[in-house]
Amino acid sequence: MKNYIASFVLLTLLCLPSFAASTNVISAIRTDPKPATSVVVEPTYYHAGEFSIEGYAASITKDFNTHRGGVGFGVSYFLTQNSGLKLDTFTSCLGGRSAIDIASASYVYRIPIKRSCPYGLVGGDYDSELRQWGAHLGVGLEHRVLDNVGLFVEARMKKVWNYSSPSAQGRAGVRLSF
Repeated sequence: MKNYIASFVLLTLLCLPSFAASTNVISAIRTDPKPATSVVVEPTYYHAGEFSIEGYAASITKDFNTHRGGVGFGVSYFLTQNSGLKLDTFTSCLGGRSAIDIASASYVYRIPIKRSCPYGLVGGDYDSELRQWGAHLGVGLEHRVLDNVGLFVEARMKKVWNYSSPSAQGRAGVRLSF
């Protein structure tokens, strides 16, 4: 019996270094000697649930012959990152029939690309100078200079129902997003 115990102890002592070496190999295989690569996540400048206000200067050409300049104010809310609704006003500051010359409501679809964001819009408006309802279609580009501050340019074509020719409107302004 002593021989069996001595043989077992001797065999265990001989196999122990071999067993320890094999576990180091297994642990070396499991741990990667390379450092983990980090994934850089770009910040999202345009997001769902975004509310924004804007102020802009605009120029309108009617019949492509007469021009008038003015200023406007608008608000928008984006239900998703890409789709939103926008309400805005325009006044020519020339003392027309009312303080607001044009009031508009638009559906906006945007495609955020880092800090820049091209967008298209379609909607309806009321022109108080002509006392007519109309429709508009436009495109724009916004660029966020800060996380919540953007500069934008926009071009619209507008058609008033009972008016012979369409008009064009160009806008440039500042948009504050919350």
